[in-house]
Amino acid sequence: MNIPKTVKVGGHIQTVEILDTINGGNETGLYKATQDRILIAKHVLSEKGKKELIDISESFIQLTFLHELLHAINFIFSGDSLSEKEIDHISEGLFQVMVDNPCIFTRGKNAKTR
Repeated sequence: MNIPKTVKVGGHIQTVEILDTINGGNETGLYKATQDRILIAKHVLSEKGKKELIDISESFIQLTFLHELLHAINFIFSGDSLSEKEIDHISEGLFQVMVDNPCIFTRGKNAKTR
């Protein structure tokens, strides 16, 4: 999955920023609705209360992007009606389908068709 620098959701152009850490390493991602920003971290604290930062895997960075994008979609199109747990479940399920079936999401002349 390519993580874009911007993504348009319902007329709002969301800026996507990949940062070293978010909130001192306490968060992997954050959607800032009023700023049209999606923040993704590359490092997170190893455990609560510890100061050691660890790398976040590429697949988890991609999942986090999808998760925060769903927050943007939820906020813009349904007034923030989904819970954090529901966003978690949907993002995990959609990520699995996207990873296991990449041809479904390919457009253009390289797309496989039946």
